[in-house]
Amino acid sequence: MTREQAIRVCREYLKESTAAGKEALSGKLRSYKGAIPPIIDELRPGKATAPSAKGLTGKVSFETPGLAETYVDDHLYYHVPDGYDPGRRTGLIIYLHGGGPGTKRTYAGETIDASMKYANGIAFLLEETDYITVAPSAPWNETSCNRWALPETEKYLAAVVTESMSRFAIDPDRVVLGGTSMGGMGGMALIVRIPDRFAAVYAGSVSWEKAYWKAATGTPLFLIHGANDAIAPGHPKWSLRPKFTDVFFAREADRLLTKYGVEHIYAEHDGGHPSGQAKPQIKRFLGWMQKRTRDPYAAHVFAVSHGDAIVYQPHNRWVSVEQLDEGKLEYDGCVLKDMRGGWKQTLEQFNKAHVVARKSKHSAGYVEARNLGGNRFSLETRNVKTLSLWFHPRMADLNKPIQLTIDGKAQSIEVKPSLTDALRSFERRHDWGLIYHACAVVEIPAE
Repeated sequence: MTREQAIRVCREYLKESTAAGKEALSGKLRSYKGAIPPIIDELRPGKATAPSAKGLTGKVSFETPGLAETYVDDHLYYHVPDGYDPGRRTGLIIYLHGGGPGTKRTYAGETIDASMKYANGIAFLLEETDYITVAPSAPWNETSCNRWALPETEKYLAAVVTESMSRFAIDPDRVVLGGTSMGGMGGMALIVRIPDRFAAVYAGSVSWEKAYWKAATGTPLFLIHGANDAIAPGHPKWSLRPKFTDVFFAREADRLLTKYGVEHIYAEHDGGHPSGQAKPQIKRFLGWMQKRTRDPYAAHVFAVSHGDAIVYQPHNRWVSVEQLDEGKLEYDGCVLKDMRGGWKQTLEQFNKAHVVARKSKHSAGYVEARNLGGNRFSLETRNVKTLSLWFHPRMADLNKPIQLTIDGKAQSIEVKPSLTDALRSFERRHDWGLIYHACAVVEIPAE
């Protein structure tokens, strides 16, 4: 099979929706013996070369086939820096807007438009970076105060990245997630749900309910919070703000992330909730993030899969949890207690409300995997029956056996690179930066 034929069959494979059809096309692809990277490079978007107008685009809609039909009502707002060069791949900032159940989709645009009266995002600092910025409207929901943590958010953000790569020359390993308030809450949820999607995450003015923080291993978090986020009624300068995003949430996350050795920076300031009061901290983040690049082949990976209502992907980079065993993991959490009065609290109600840390157990399992070099890999598992390991030539010599040590027990496996496995690795995450050439399904040895 020639390279041109392989590209054509790969495109047919990605469009095919039936298992039988994919199997037939996979059979054809087995006859391709050439290099895999040139094929993948031809298939993936992000090679836009047309000049783009600089500055704000205003409201635009999804145009990529398949996405345009799925996300008809969703908005995208872009900022293109003056230094953008379509001949050179650049980074992408996905900025998640704040708000709540009734926040209109147009608010996404206000967060990156400095001329808007109620702008509450990063508009004032966009020229500090040469990254493309996209502000998508949050998944629509008329009851949730945490729309960026809804189950459909993961698929939606994958669509945002795909659409952005079709418009601009985007490096998939330099995609950064950021947000304040509801957007920051989304960042706290997504860094443990899809940590391998981003080079870094910024979360400002946050709250969080429960998390298994070790899942964020390998994805650095920049956490920003105001010491005076909650404002008591009768304050001489600021209006009442209940303790929905009290500084306790951020301080507890900082303490736990430090305890678990997860890379992060906590930048607390003397202001309150609005991102405009955290300008120096956000400016610091924008400089920090430009030094961060996602590593698809990271030597230390922590994949967590969940068997209950908590929405977590069972993947992280080159590890996928395929089947869980019985058992639970202990989660950290924060709970707002004695909350009465809402936005009309009395001083007595405000003082009585408080946030407490708590532990809870949920059906889940994990794989902590390390690439030791020399084709040697070590895995520690808990509550897992079956997992998949995805390999790339940068991780090991795929022409030689792979030596695994799983929960202290050694075994040897052999893998064979294939164009089909490369396509399957794309389909599990729909991320062109997470492509692997070979896959092995591994059963966890019985005790």
